[in-house]
Formats: sequence, C-alpha cells, structure tokens
Amino acid sequence: MTHADLIKTVVAVHSSVLLVAIAAYYKYGDRTDVFTRSLEGTDGLLRRIRQQLASDLGESLVGVFRDQGTVPSPILRPDGGTYIEQCTNPIGGERYKESIRDFVEESNEVLADYRSAIMARASWCFWAKCLSWTILGLTVWQAVVVGSSALLDWVCSIPIPDWVLQWAGLPTVLIVAACFVAVFLCLRHHDTIQRMRMRYDTP
Repeated sequence: MTHADLIKTVVAVHSSVLLVAIAAYYKYGDRTDVFTRSLEGTDGLLRRIRQQLASDLGESLVGVFRDQGTVPSPILRPDGGTYIEQCTNPIGGERYKESIRDFVEESNEVLADYRSAIMARASWCFWAKCLSWTILGLTVWQAVVVGSSALLDWVCSIPIPDWVLQWAGLPTVLIVAACFVAVFLCLRHHDTIQRMRMRYDTP
C-alpha cells in the first residue's frame, strides 16, 4: 500500500467513525433528558420501598405503643392529694428492641433491595457519565486524526510517517472498546433497577 492509499484509507475509516461518534454524542452526550427519565423512575422505586418499610415498621411497633396510649388515672396520696403516674417511655426498652430486631429479620429482603437499588442507581449514573465522556473523546480523536491527516498531507504537503497513520487506529479501537464496556455496565445496572421496579410496582 502506497502512502497516498494509506492516507485515503485512514481518512475514510476515521471519517466514518467520526460520523458515528457525532451521532452517538447527539443521542447520549446530553445527559439531561436521559438522567431525568431514569432517575425519576428510580426515585419512584425508592419511594415505594421506603413506604413499604415504614408500613412494616409501623406494624411491628404498633403493639409497643398501643399500651402506652391509655390515659393514666389519678392516684390518691396519703395527704389527700392526687398525682398522675408518668408512663414509661417505651423507646429503648426491651420490648422496643425486640420489635426492631423482628422488623429487621422479617424485612431483610426489602432492606437488601433498597440498598441494591441505591447502589444500582449510583453505578448507572457513574457509567452513564463515563459513556458520555468516552464518546466525546472518541469524537475529538477522530476529528484530530482526520483533520491533521487531510490538512498536513493534502493541503500543506507535509508527509506524515506511515507508522503514525497506522498507530492512529489503536486509540480508536481502545476508545470504542471502552464505549462498549460503559454501555454494557449501564444496561446491567439498568436491568437491576427495572427488575426491582417490576417487583415493587406489582400491587
């Protein structure tokens, strides 16, 4: 392959990748709408899990506080006066601790789901940011390769060494691979969130 053919091949290949990168950045680069839609659904999921946990905790503690709801009767003192005995605060008592322990044991799956949902949301946000920056890096790199090859070799008649043109494809391959890794991890965490939404959206 001659130097002219190599230049044409490099410009053609990287121009094609540049067009794809621009289209991908147009779709995934602006994270505002994507983040808003995804986080709204995840926030709704977390809200439903919290509501279920609060309801379960209330049912677990209802017996502890029900006995404290009675109005104490006045007690007659030896001197003829009366006083009202103060109710013992149930918080911190043995029955209260047992109720909390029972709640944790009975709701351990829901608590684990809540933690998993929070971690999946944080991980999805992280990899979505990585995907946006990786696509931007791919776009910039392709523009640099195409622009420098066409400008230096064709316009300015400054020959670029063949090894530089050949090795210019290596960063492209690495960045594209990084994009696929970010997409895979985004989908994986999104599937986790969707699976939990199906579980807790079911009446």
